[in-house]
Amino acid sequence: MCWTDSFKCTSRNMMRLHCVGLNSGLDVLIMSVRAFGIGTGDEVIVQANTYIATVLGITENGAAPAFVEPDEYFNMNVQQEVFDVKEDSLMQHRMKTHQLTEKETESLLLDCLTGTLATVNPEGIPYNVPVHYVFCYNVIYIHGLPAGQKIDNMRANPNVCFNVYRVHGLLLDPDERPCDTNTAYSSAIIQGTAQLIEDMNEKKAALLAIIQKYTPHLAEKEIPFNMLKGTAVIKLSVSKMTGKYYS
Repeated sequence: MCWTDSFKCTSRNMMRLHCVGLNSGLDVLIMSVRAFGIGTGDEVIVQANTYIATVLGITENGAAPAFVEPDEYFNMNVQQEVFDVKEDSLMQHRMKTHQLTEKETESLLLDCLTGTLATVNPEGIPYNVPVHYVFCYNVIYIHGLPAGQKIDNMRANPNVCFNVYRVHGLLLDPDERPCDTNTAYSSAIIQGTAQLIEDMNEKKAALLAIIQKYTPHLAEKEIPFNMLKGTAVIKLSVSKMTGKYYS
């Protein structure tokens, strides 16, 4: 038996507990946090003036540190301070750890029935409207009337934002604390530039794709030329696409 095994056996017999030999104090912190079942999605309150190993013991287990300033006696005043930082820290952690993959984000865009299109008018006032759409070939097509505020805003500023989301249900706190109620959801945010399609062939293809999505049983019907000409089709070219979830 090597001396480390002998040391562990002796320590175990003295303390009448299980004993594990570790390489460093950092390993002790990592294993201690893990032993409490703390992991991804959890948050651990930590003094801001701590050593890096304290934080590594948390992050190596997938959890997030919530830093709290100590008082003049170098103690944490949890009641006064922790709740001020908890929500911001948790939300920042979720944004990093609850990302949808590109494939999952595209799947969400394909499955959702409606989205919202945000434009900005020349005075800088945002305007957000619900729309029907279709997503294909990294482009979002939206149809509607050929005049209106969103069209005017797009002509003045083609930079737009598009959003879809799906609510899967509420996550109720087992202790029935209303402030700890959460939502299971999936969402995607698209940034890009929007323009009206002038080419009749592209416009027809976009409208047929919209018909196929919402009324597939009518996909074989011909689109009357006057309807094709009088319907506005917006083409949103995607420049940035992100997706998030929580469950």
